[in-house]
Amino acid sequence: MSGALRLLCDANPMAYGSSSALLSILDHLDADATALVRDVTAEVLAVDGAVDRTLAVDVKDPAAVDRAIEGRHFDAALVVSNLSCVEVYRQRGIPIFFVDILYWYTARKDHPVWTHAARTYAQAFPGVRERIESLTSRPPAIVGPLIRTTPARSTVAQGTLVNLGGVRSRFIDPARAPMFIDCVAHILREVEPLLPPGPILVAAGEDACRTLRSRLPPRATAACLPQADYLQALADAALFLSAPGLNAIFEALWRDIPLVFLPPQNATQVLQLARYEAGALVPPGINLPRLDPTLHLPAQIEDEEAYTRCVLDTLQRISRSTDALNAMVHHVADQIHRAPERLEACRAWRASLGEPGGPTLAADIDRWWHERARP
Repeated sequence: MSGALRLLCDANPMAYGSSSALLSILDHLDADATALVRDVTAEVLAVDGAVDRTLAVDVKDPAAVDRAIEGRHFDAALVVSNLSCVEVYRQRGIPIFFVDILYWYTARKDHPVWTHAARTYAQAFPGVRERIESLTSRPPAIVGPLIRTTPARSTVAQGTLVNLGGVRSRFIDPARAPMFIDCVAHILREVEPLLPPGPILVAAGEDACRTLRSRLPPRATAACLPQADYLQALADAALFLSAPGLNAIFEALWRDIPLVFLPPQNATQVLQLARYEAGALVPPGINLPRLDPTLHLPAQIEDEEAYTRCVLDTLQRISRSTDALNAMVHHVADQIHRAPERLEACRAWRASLGEPGGPTLAADIDRWWHERARP
């Protein structure tokens, strides 16, 4: 056994976060990396230098993945928050390193991957340690935020970066469910005079950008960016507006950039925003259950598809309600005015998560690989 580790990479295509977490590990790992890609994972992984090659396949279809990797040899699989094909890898005898970036989120943690994987990991977030203590006999290792190193600022801080993520999943398609985009475009048009001088760059998936471009204020543009370009735009921004995702929030916190939250667009973000509110990163008021009392706030998600349908129904109602739209605009405007006042709370919350976990996880995989190579 010699040479670089031949690594099969499988990131959940439901959002950009899984792909950016994967890249934060590959940056520190000497591996020949083949990534399975579709939809938003293709937009991120197929254009990144940390990935050596890609295979276009539906990573939610185990039979398709099984066919795609037929005849190829892999020493291990690095899987980020996608349980769909774990059994395929196990049946083929490929050791699995499984990373759950949302360990606190789903109600059940009894999938065989927690027993069969060579190593398992949970990304730090409020609620993760409590879940591990109460549910898992073979606990995953907790690692800090799986984010890449942000580049140095290339110019004086100016302009605004707006992050919407991919705005696409199995349950959401911007062309068929544009309510979130409608709400965000309305907010940006209304608060545009309050934003710092300079350009407004809206980063989103390509589908969402096509829908957005005609709805933005004049000095705003929308672009689907390679992650290196996105991180440079983040480093250069004077202000960051973001949907309440995960990795994008971590990246802004580690850059110490004033942070403003937009409303959530999916089930995950509703629960994440509640935790950001509890940590004083954002004042209460913009989460969807607050704007629409018919949408309840669960502790964890039992059925993500069903709850996402409820979220989309709420966004539909909100996008048609002048009172709800005005409430969101006023909330975002207040956040913009008070963003510097929340920096200390943001720093405390950042410190509670520990150091970025990509180097730690990569070193663990590297040790495993070299131990296997010993005679």
